[in-house]
Amino acid sequence: MTMSTRNFIVYLVSCSCLAILSALFLIHNNQKPSFSLLSSSSNSNRYGSGTDRIWPELEPSWKLVLATVIGFFGSACGTVGGVGGGGIFVPMLNLLLGFDTKSAAALSKCMIMGASASSVWYNLRVAHPTKQVPILDYDLALLFQPMLMLGITVGVTLSVVFPFWLITVLIIILFIGTSLRSFFKGIEMWRVETLLKKETAEQAALVNSNGEFKAVLVDTKFEPLIPKEQKSTMQILCFNLRWKRILVLLSIWFSFLLIQIIKTHVEDCSVWYWVLFGLQFPIAFLVFGFEAVKLYKDHRMRMGTGSLEYICEASIEWSATSLAFCAMSGIVGGIVGGLLGSGGGFILGPLLLEIGVIPLGTQFVPFSICLHMFLSGSQKNSGLCKFHYTTQYTLNRHYSRNCVNQCYQLQITENSDLCKFRYTITVASATATFVMMFSSSLSVFEFYILKRFPMPYALYLITVSVLAGFWGQFFVRKLVAFLGRASVIVFILSGVIFASALTMGIVGTEKSIEMIHNHEFMGFLGFCST
Repeated sequence: MTMSTRNFIVYLVSCSCLAILSALFLIHNNQKPSFSLLSSSSNSNRYGSGTDRIWPELEPSWKLVLATVIGFFGSACGTVGGVGGGGIFVPMLNLLLGFDTKSAAALSKCMIMGASASSVWYNLRVAHPTKQVPILDYDLALLFQPMLMLGITVGVTLSVVFPFWLITVLIIILFIGTSLRSFFKGIEMWRVETLLKKETAEQAALVNSNGEFKAVLVDTKFEPLIPKEQKSTMQILCFNLRWKRILVLLSIWFSFLLIQIIKTHVEDCSVWYWVLFGLQFPIAFLVFGFEAVKLYKDHRMRMGTGSLEYICEASIEWSATSLAFCAMSGIVGGIVGGLLGSGGGFILGPLLLEIGVIPLGTQFVPFSICLHMFLSGSQKNSGLCKFHYTTQYTLNRHYSRNCVNQCYQLQITENSDLCKFRYTITVASATATFVMMFSSSLSVFEFYILKRFPMPYALYLITVSVLAGFWGQFFVRKLVAFLGRASVIVFILSGVIFASALTMGIVGTEKSIEMIHNHEFMGFLGFCST
């Protein structure tokens, strides 16, 4: 874990603890809560109360047109970045169309499910750009899905207990932090891409056997000696599907859904209610633990073989620290999804960037750039990647973690003294969207059983999101290929998260001020008493 990652975690933990302590302070310095809070005047028709159900009729109007446009572009950008877009959908449905808060959150889940499902369908028809592996990382999906679903369950429970202003503050802290981290990641990628374009367009430095530099022109195009086998769309689709892994994911999904259905028929706060609630923890930790041990052992075994293909490929260093970080982030992402009505991608997308998995793209890099990065002075022996630069002898260097996190992969040509690096940006957004499809669909099925959203609006918004998810993937991939900059996806990710922080912050602040003016209780609420 890098120093910047540690600083980011310290920022989130310290700010969140300060906000929660403020809520605890208000409990002892404010009035006792009254049950009229759920139907108080502050929860006006604009926001909807905890019990009032506000479902506008689905009829043509300028508000519906504007909501369709916002929903389309929000779904398109959200699925491309792997964040879903729940932070945009909830304020739109609440403020623009007039739904109450709970119904808006339920419809937001419907939109996330539709967009993520169409995005997954699009991704399944695309081959991996560099390797004979599925475009979806099923190991990451199995690692994150149980923790994300567990976090969503905890988040829904906390949404009953946490005061509204505290949820708003935590969302602002989290979203601003993750959006800034993603933005700086995008800047870092942009600088590397600019360096690549400059070097490949002009010349590259070749290191001869005496260690001297010699300027040569570099042909940036690489043609393999053996032509790549062309596959049909159906062949790619079948290859990307791993049915055993999918069945495991579906088993987890059905387990959580069954528990949620049974909970609806059990009295709140009864013994059986808490037994069912606690049953979700061993299921989630069992699946996560099995997958974590598998990834850790595979990583150690492959590193022990000294395989150059593995060491220099765009892979993640699965240490105990990184696995614990993934578990924590998955739960936090789910909690945010439960509190907000999003799919948890606001945490999962930036997390995949943090651990070294970056959106899709491929580029060939001359050796001089890698040497330049190594000699720049900032490189330490903290990375994994070793490179060979001539056929006469081998120079092993440890790459910096920045280089590893940019996902460099070696491509050596036996008949050339010039070693080119293949810059492989892997499948973060595809995997994040795949996981979100499972988590959001679970919530949609639960909301359908509880009759928490109107079907006409749900079907209409799902249709809009399905179209947006498919065409968003199509156009953004074309844009990335045209510009040669995969950092565009990271900037979209950062922009969607920041826009969500802005909209949720404005709505939450306005409602919190209204609650203060009405002298309402601002501390924690009792779960069973509410």
